[in-house]
Amino acid sequence: MHIDFEVRIHPSGLHTLSEKAAGKKLPVDCGGDLAGNRKAAAFYKAVAKKLAETHADGHTFTYRDAPVIE
Repeated sequence: MHIDFEVRIHPSGLHTLSEKAAGKKLPVDCGGDLAGNRKAAAFYKAVAKKLAETHADGHTFTYRDAPVIE
């Protein structure tokens, strides 16, 4: 199965990863450290783990990070 992952960063600094499985119309926010996380390092560590687990489970995926706002 193919899964699309996308990072969103709210103006308040909250990081959230959403996933949309093939055939689904709407993405769903992931939970735990992947939802509403203000700590970027912990968030991206959790993202790396999620992507590694997805790959290990035999799924293909695309990943889109939020643009950097300076």
